[in-house]
Amino acid sequence: ADIDAGERIDVRRTLADVLDDRGQLREAQSIFAEMATIAAHAGRHGDAILSRAGVGVELARQRQHERAIPILRDALAEAIVLNGAQHADTARVRMMLAEALSLAGFTAEAVSEGEAGITVLRREMAADDQLLLGQTLTFGWMLRQSGDTERAVATMMAVIAQREALLDRHSNMLAIAYSALGQIRSEQGRLDEASAYFRAAFEISQTALSPDDPAYAAALNNLALTLYGRGDFEGAEPLLRQAVTILSGHGEAQAYSRHVMIQHLGHLLSRVGRAGEARALLDAPLPTADGPDWAMLRARQQLLLGLWELSHGDTGRAQAHLDRVEVDALGGRDHPRVGALLLARARLARQRHHPDEERTLLLQARAHYARTRRADDVGVGDAELGLAELELELGNT
Repeated sequence: ADIDAGERIDVRRTLADVLDDRGQLREAQSIFAEMATIAAHAGRHGDAILSRAGVGVELARQRQHERAIPILRDALAEAIVLNGAQHADTARVRMMLAEALSLAGFTAEAVSEGEAGITVLRREMAADDQLLLGQTLTFGWMLRQSGDTERAVATMMAVIAQREALLDRHSNMLAIAYSALGQIRSEQGRLDEASAYFRAAFEISQTALSPDDPAYAAALNNLALTLYGRGDFEGAEPLLRQAVTILSGHGEAQAYSRHVMIQHLGHLLSRVGRAGEARALLDAPLPTADGPDWAMLRARQQLLLGLWELSHGDTGRAQAHLDRVEVDALGGRDHPRVGALLLARARLARQRHHPDEERTLLLQARAHYARTRRADDVGVGDAELGLAELELELGNT
């Protein structure tokens, strides 16, 4: 009661940042809403705009795109009127809108807004400012999504160099940058490099984060997928279980990431023959939420259920699941998941004794991996082995 509106807002801003860092997104959203109310009553229009933008970005991180983006567009329009387009506060709002657009799949617009915002922030802020570094990482992630991997890598490496120059080896920003580089190298099929980056991110996260932090769960997941890709199912399983447990403690605010990791764990258990436990995880109902991220999860769920049926169930049900997969929802026609779908359909053709269809699908899978320059993806080996086995069965030694 004895402090002014500015101090009340500052205290809440710190709290909201802590809650966001810990993955308590709904709680952070609520604090930003309180800040907006305090600022509006005190006539602090700039703080009110930033606080409403904070509400919007927390909604975006919860994948509530239809609510988030209009709030952020309105906040940006108000910020431009109040401060002008080249003001640092306007740039902060613009970066929040860019992040929301990126999460919702509007990649080109996200990069355009992000480019405009980060240009202003780099001009107005000190090079080692924590906010600038965080926004730089966000912009690098947008570049990765847009396919501009060269700039994305350069952006992440610049953050790494800056943090290491300050001897800040335990900074979570460093872990985020390493994780992003791991994702990029993994998508390029450069699995040795990806593994090294993911392990570096995990080791930093162990010291920089609390054991119930969603960001720590993400580090566990990335390292588990690296082990999984190398066939170390025994090493990957406990990491994935721990990641799912962490996210389960954060409720619906982390629902998307939790379902991603549940699918990873279910697929792993299916691969090692624990069919019943795997099926229960893969059958977990998904929210009827909009957006390309949720559409991807639904498409991948059908793909994984189809693979489960091919290994443990019925070809008719496998076909039904695979037919429900929307290729565009898998992440684009050049995504590795499309190669996995082609290989799954080839397996189905083999089980139904349709060799011509099987050969066509295997050749399409091989061409897919060649076109996307993933020559060392495990799918390439699966396609080549499938073709060899088919020709042997047909007597074409």
